[in-house]
Amino acid sequence: MSITTIQHNFPDEVKQEENVLSQPVKIINNTSLKSLQNVARDVSVVTNESGFREKFPLGSEGITVYLNDDPSNSFNVSASVMSTFSATTFYVRINKHNQVAEDNALAVTLIHEIMHCVLINIYRRAQKNDQQAFTSIESFGLNKSDPSNSFNDNFFDIMNEGEAGSHELMYRLFYPRMVLLLLRFAEIHKQPLNTKKAEFLMWSGLQNTCAFQKLSYQKRYDIEFTILKAKGFEVEEN
Repeated sequence: MSITTIQHNFPDEVKQEENVLSQPVKIINNTSLKSLQNVARDVSVVTNESGFREKFPLGSEGITVYLNDDPSNSFNVSASVMSTFSATTFYVRINKHNQVAEDNALAVTLIHEIMHCVLINIYRRAQKNDQQAFTSIESFGLNKSDPSNSFNDNFFDIMNEGEAGSHELMYRLFYPRMVLLLLRFAEIHKQPLNTKKAEFLMWSGLQNTCAFQKLSYQKRYDIEFTILKAKGFEVEEN
């Protein structure tokens, strides 16, 4: 995953759509990937169930995520957030190679990118002196979850580390909840998934975090194997 910041002048209808948003997360799929249509629909159901806003603190307007095709032909990045200076509207590019991925793997990609948007939403709202955003940041208690002090405990300093910092925050703050979102998706989508596999898949994109690097070699291998297989790559089991 990568984050690129671009500036847009939004048409009035987009601004109005943000203002009347009633859902915590609104997903608009504009990709050409046929398999993503139903996945995006069910991820949307999961992220708009009761309690999502409390667990993933967004402002009153929530966020709108537009999914678009990624013109890149690279295998390296499954998706990327093309963020704006808005705290509520995000554009996510989806790599066309996702067309060979399992639905659960596609759901992982969407959940991962949505979490990036959630973090940016909190960050941008705090920059605008949104008290609710500051309260959310204070509730994270980063110093309590980072005894090694690998990163500065300040939310803004970690976010300013870019992609690496965002991934560290995502794991430390949201990972268990992301696993639960994936399990709930699999239930709604009627694609069986056990907890262990959900935990392995949800490491996708987080392999460079401090926590992942501390895992045993065998566990890291098992996780990587599970992720690559779910994404449709041919891999040989060790």
